[in-house]
Amino acid sequence: MTSIVIDGHGVDFGLDNFAILELARAWPLLRCLRLGSSGRRGLSRVTLKGLEHLVNHCRHLKTFSIAVDAQEPPTALDDMPNDCNTIISEVGFADTMIYNPLDVAVYLHLLFPNLQKIEMHGRSATATGDSWQQVERTILAFRKVKDAKSRTLGPDTAACSQC
Repeated sequence: MTSIVIDGHGVDFGLDNFAILELARAWPLLRCLRLGSSGRRGLSRVTLKGLEHLVNHCRHLKTFSIAVDAQEPPTALDDMPNDCNTIISEVGFADTMIYNPLDVAVYLHLLFPNLQKIEMHGRSATATGDSWQQVERTILAFRKVKDAKSRTLGPDTAACSQC
């Protein structure tokens, strides 16, 4: 299976990070994952850390849309991702609250270094849209710095870390 699309406004999937791990292990060839919204009962139990499972196990993933809890992004160096997905340039988040846009931007940039666009769906599109726009702008600034660094210092330094 290479695509999973489940649209259901108001449907509570009850997913958590472990469920994302199991899904990623079961379908490592996924290219597209779209899982509606978290429902009306509150925040998703999938955190930003849970997205690492998609990076680690679904190496061909090109696009995804999911509800995540981004209120407390990992910030300690030990909690930063060890791997990344360079294919993904656009993601979608539904019903996702955010309080620290800079920390979220750092974490998402480490996971998805070629990320260019973040789509918002559901209640979070209006409630936290400004914060997510700040995340998107910060990620684009990170990419500009990386591009400028690789042009200035040459290809050898750019190749030292793809992520």
